[in-house]
Amino acid sequence: MNIAPGAVRPYLVDIGVNFHSGQLTSMTASLLARAKAAGVMQILATGTSLDSSLRALNLAKVNPGVVFATAGVHPHNAKSFDLPTARQLIDLWSCPEVVAVGECGLDYNRNFSTPAAQRSAFEQQLAMAVETGKPLILHCRDAFSDAASFAAFWKSELNRYAGLVKLTGATLD
Repeated sequence: MNIAPGAVRPYLVDIGVNFHSGQLTSMTASLLARAKAAGVMQILATGTSLDSSLRALNLAKVNPGVVFATAGVHPHNAKSFDLPTARQLIDLWSCPEVVAVGECGLDYNRNFSTPAAQRSAFEQQLAMAVETGKPLILHCRDAFSDAASFAAFWKSELNRYAGLVKLTGATLD
């Protein structure tokens, strides 16, 4: 990006880095340095499981004001969404560094978790977004109709507390 001398540099926010992924886990320090050099001022470290949500929170705590965490269970991991996981996520969502619920949603492309497990985990996380007032980080692949149905059911509450839900470029308005 070329910015003219004296011009105001844009304030950039990266809204989803999977620092926990095997491809990135050993590169955290260099990724943060490269992001800063490129003008990225804040980063959301995405939680896609309980473990990665805990890692995202820890990363946010050691990089205050720069890294913020999301906490949730990705549809691929929905089979792991049980009562103990939900209770621990509730604790995470109360932390100020955790700014969103998710990444959650539906992904019928590979079905690493059954569609029924995905729908159950998604609905519970939608309810928690409403209860906590936090926005959602949504994932939807090959499941738009079901995801839109869930979001439409929760639309008035989501809009009231957590902002407009957008799925794959379509809105529920």
